[in-house]
Amino acid sequence: MRTKVKIRTAPGLLLSLMSLLGKSGLATPWDIIYVVPGRHRDRRLIAAKMKRIEQIERRGLLLFMITYVLLLFRHGYRNHPYEVEARVAGEDDALRIY
Repeated sequence: MRTKVKIRTAPGLLLSLMSLLGKSGLATPWDIIYVVPGRHRDRRLIAAKMKRIEQIERRGLLLFMITYVLLLFRHGYRNHPYEVEARVAGEDDALRIY
């Protein structure tokens, strides 16, 4: 069973990289979600990143990374199956709130 996921503000260089790429959050395989300042309570973002951690656990890190890149070339970012699944998870969570 997974340990409790930690949500942290992205530090220095990681924050700069996320800002450069236009990303608000980053899920890691070691159960830490890094977010840009002010997004700690964004349930949609957190739910999407939780889904990402689940995807990594489901496939294993190496297979996830290989599959992610292959699917990225095939589908692009917007239609990438992993991205769609994470986006839907975030939307579903947001719907449960309101």
